[in-house]
Amino acid sequence: MRGDDLIKNLFVATGMDALVEYDAAGTYLGGSLVWASARDFAKFGYLYLRDGVWDGERLLPEGWVDFSRSHPEGPKENVYGAGFWLTTGGADPVPSYQQRDAPPWDSFAAEGHEGQTIFIVPSRDLVIVRLGIMSNEGENWPDLFRWNQTIAGAFPEVTTE
Repeated sequence: MRGDDLIKNLFVATGMDALVEYDAAGTYLGGSLVWASARDFAKFGYLYLRDGVWDGERLLPEGWVDFSRSHPEGPKENVYGAGFWLTTGGADPVPSYQQRDAPPWDSFAAEGHEGQTIFIVPSRDLVIVRLGIMSNEGENWPDLFRWNQTIAGAFPEVTTE
């Protein structure tokens, strides 16, 4: 996706005020280099929580969100989908801290530089954003994952009646 399309299609439509870095050809590299506030990252998470629809308008292709949070065809221990870290109850996930032993089971997350996360939990109708700096060393990422899971678990499951 070219940089101008990304801004027009996603950021303007959702009201995000984000700064995106591009390569010399104007192509967004994906996966990083977006500077935004917690509120704007929450809007991005909300877009995924709502299956790519914003204010009744489809901004992401039908099926893209499900694809992006689905396990790849490769090894079942891999917990990285199309742009999001997935959580799993399976044996020996990579990275190992993504192993869940408690609900919510359906969470998926964008994990950024030194501890930034957008944690999306459809069963709780919840988006948790964390902006902060931490070392990538030691138990910091496993602790952050458990922190997000604990916060999400404090919210009730959404019932559809």
